[in-house]
Amino acid sequence: MEHITTGQPSAFFVDEPGGTGKTYLYCALYAATRAMGKIVLPTATSGKAASNIVTVSAFCCVPKKSSLDALLKETSLIIWDEASMAKKENIEVVDVLLHDLCSPSIPFGGKVVVFVGDFRQVLHVVPRKSLNEAVEASLVSSNLWNQFHRFRLTDNMRARTYSQFADFLLAMGNGQMQNAEIAQIQLPQHVMMPFHESEDDFDSLIDFVFP
Repeated sequence: MEHITTGQPSAFFVDEPGGTGKTYLYCALYAATRAMGKIVLPTATSGKAASNIVTVSAFCCVPKKSSLDALLKETSLIIWDEASMAKKENIEVVDVLLHDLCSPSIPFGGKVVVFVGDFRQVLHVVPRKSLNEAVEASLVSSNLWNQFHRFRLTDNMRARTYSQFADFLLAMGNGQMQNAEIAQIQLPQHVMMPFHESEDDFDSLIDFVFP
């Protein structure tokens, strides 16, 4: 918010495992920035696999002196959700576009940009490639990555009453439960519960998954 208030350019990446409050965070950023009368552009990488298989964009077509050109120049904050699912070239081309329209010497043309995502969940789709090749095509392999200020959300707000389940999710996402790229994972007993086809057991299961 200090960067937005003072107009200082910067790019951020918020690493947020599921349930840690990313939606609350960027809604708060959006509301606070709009309350100051400033322009916010929220966007998100599509979750549809088909959209991630298509050829990456080599350039953005934004005519100068157009209404979109004027909007981008006046924008104070860009929020990009699910950035972990975007191919690095698609983010790099936005950087080039903002260089061209706003400031050629500053990352993202001098805008405040907040990328949000979780690399533990679903990466972008790279057909017939290995996990390492998928990582190579992701944002973490971009030259832009080292220019980001990186933050982590760590407290699972959805599972705050069951810390063992939250710890299990993090361990699985961090690859701590397997020693190979493709491996079976043994679920610990404390994340399982017996299920029988009765209405009471079904209600108990719903309460467990959605506390």
